[in-house]
Amino acid sequence: MFRTNDRYYKVWGEHFVARTVAAVGGKFVTVRNLKLLHGFDTGLFLPELSGALEEFIYDPVGILRGYVTRRGEHPAVIPDDFVDRLFGATVQSGWVFSDLKTGNVIRIGDMYSLIDFDTHLSSLAAFDPEFERKSGSLRDHVITRYKDRLLDHIGKQKR
Repeated sequence: MFRTNDRYYKVWGEHFVARTVAAVGGKFVTVRNLKLLHGFDTGLFLPELSGALEEFIYDPVGILRGYVTRRGEHPAVIPDDFVDRLFGATVQSGWVFSDLKTGNVIRIGDMYSLIDFDTHLSSLAAFDPEFERKSGSLRDHVITRYKDRLLDHIGKQKR
């Protein structure tokens, strides 16, 4: 990652695109060249959740190599309404954002935006709490409100 006065550039090497894209049923699933786009294609990264994103970076043959975001300030606390919108997108898309923390959100004026678009996502339908506590959305650093909403949702689905 490098930055200018008003932009962050996250660029990966050629082997990054072969990394895992999602966690399904407690296992990582590898899909080449879909890692970043997955969150957008599924509807998890709605425009109101990803307003800092400016563009994707592609290499000369069209392989996704990174993205550019506007710079902003990391909030001390992520507002409840932002967490609630992300949770709504989670339920609508069927995919869980695995790394919701203040370091992965920025504030630009009155707008809050995710900035970590290459973290793995987990399938909501095949949610595995044990796996998520170790490697995903239920880890200690993830915002408590999001974890609580997930667990409540999962509990209601099992009833």
